[in-house]
Amino acid sequence: IPEIVEGREVSWSNSGDRIAFVNYNGLYLDVFSAKSDGTDMFQLTTHFGICHHPSFSPDDKWVVFSALLEDSKKHNLFIVSSDGKNLQQITNASENDKNPFWGKDGWIYFETERFEGNVEIAKIDSALFIKKLEEQKAPPEFLK
Repeated sequence: IPEIVEGREVSWSNSGDRIAFVNYNGLYLDVFSAKSDGTDMFQLTTHFGICHHPSFSPDDKWVVFSALLEDSKKHNLFIVSSDGKNLQQITNASENDKNPFWGKDGWIYFETERFEGNVEIAKIDSALFIKKLEEQKAPPEFLK
């Protein structure tokens, strides 16, 4: 089996030509992207925290991931455009939000612990969030 690139938690783009993955970059786990053969690799986050589980949007323009930041002590969800720009936090929970998956229906599905201490699957409408991000407004309310 040929090695493509060092990393873990790989996610395929919907077009099938790129992968997003997590790699250890010194002190942090950052999100990277590369062509499916390992070429054209670049970093989407830089010393951002402990990043996990990247997932491409249906149009491959965005990547969602969860991250544990030093100051929050909880996992939250973030998106970044697939060129590494426009990094934005999309949840700010008092409990963990992690392991996101961007569904083909446009919703971001994820694991959350915010409902009475139970681990449940929740979703947030990415279309509304991206529209508000583009308009530079506050993100939409969390949806269960």
